[in-house]
Amino acid sequence: MKLIYKIALIGLVLSFSSNAKAQNQSTLSQYMLYQPFLNPASISTYNDLSFGLVHRSQWTGFNDAPRTSMISLNTPLRKTNFSIGIGYQGEEIGVLSSDALFSNLNYRFQLNQTSFISAGLSLGIDMFQLRYDRLINSEEDPEFGYGAGTKNLINPLARFGLNYFTNDFYVTAFIPNLLKPVVTATGTEYEVLSSFDVENLHYYVQAGYRMEVSSNIDANFSTLIKVSSKTQYDINAQLVFNKFLGVGVSYRVNSAIVGLANITLSKKVKIGYSYDYSINGLSNVQNGTHEILAIFDLNRESFKAKIQIPRF
Repeated sequence: MKLIYKIALIGLVLSFSSNAKAQNQSTLSQYMLYQPFLNPASISTYNDLSFGLVHRSQWTGFNDAPRTSMISLNTPLRKTNFSIGIGYQGEEIGVLSSDALFSNLNYRFQLNQTSFISAGLSLGIDMFQLRYDRLINSEEDPEFGYGAGTKNLINPLARFGLNYFTNDFYVTAFIPNLLKPVVTATGTEYEVLSSFDVENLHYYVQAGYRMEVSSNIDANFSTLIKVSSKTQYDINAQLVFNKFLGVGVSYRVNSAIVGLANITLSKKVKIGYSYDYSINGLSNVQNGTHEILAIFDLNRESFKAKIQIPRF
């Protein structure tokens, strides 16, 4: 009966998001291991100070391919239901680079002895750089006319999410950017204007379930669905041995097959690695995508709550 309830809950969230439209966002393969990278609603699932960092080199061997780095530091506020945090996200692709800084605020509600729901908000700024000197003939070609300089643009960021979780199950929905940036150009001058546009919002839905196979083996299953002008989704499965070694695979529909591996060095440190093998037309022009992740969870005994989210 509980399993039927969980399936119904996932279906309800998915039906809510099925009519949404969105734009593409940053891609991570190990998002399930440290969800605060993308979702401010998940930071309260950590009962003590936690810190995560990840670096992703996409499509290695392909010139000017995307590179992404993220840092997230979060902590609950003692004797309250609030959690706060800060984060950084840096990206490079071609002539464009960006550095985003943001702060997180989260509130956790206890529904009963075994389940919680939390809401989270992130606010920050994204600082863009356009490097025209990386363009071929950018100075000579009159169609460009930009010269070899660098243009700097600033755009506000806002994220929002909701998260329901128990010891062995979670489902969460979040919007990775509430504001739509619009760049206008006058000659060689640029301006960024941001607005709230319901028709252009992104909707992400994530869910996971942990099943105990034996006393020393857990099976973890999860999915991430991105609803935009087209719907994309991942399906993930992982076996964890003795709560030490995790090995799994992820299928990103019509895009990639991902190998996942992680080890828990102690109760406070986890290291993860993933490799994406493209199954679309890009497989012939690049050598795959590498991603490495580290998570530090202080997790002091005096701070432990009755429940903590499964991380997969």
